Amino acid sequence: EREFESDSGGGKALISLAVRPALARILQRSQKYPCDLLMLDEVFCHLDEFNRSNIMDALFKLFVEKFNFQQIFMITHTDISSFGHQFDELRVIKDGQASKLEWL
Repeated sequence: EREFESDSGGGKALISLAVRPALARILQRSQKYPCDLLMLDEVFCHLDEFNRSNIMDALFKLFVEKFNFQQIFMITHTDISSFGHQFDELRVIKDGQASKLEWL
């Protein structure tokens, strides 16, 4: 047993990420707040390549295959194309003062 504050940035990110599936599952099972959408913001920024790939596999297996979530909406600056899962990607490209959306 150790204190959360003593973990590295990657360790804290993994611990924090481990709580999210539990909370999403509680909401999904609730009659009051049914949920089949998971939204994640920058979950990979403090993780190394090994942990990024493992987290992506776990998210897919847990939420899509086991809990039947219909959508995972993820905001990231990390290239996830090499993780082995097919996702629809929408990329925001800044062009001067305007931004363009591009489906990949």
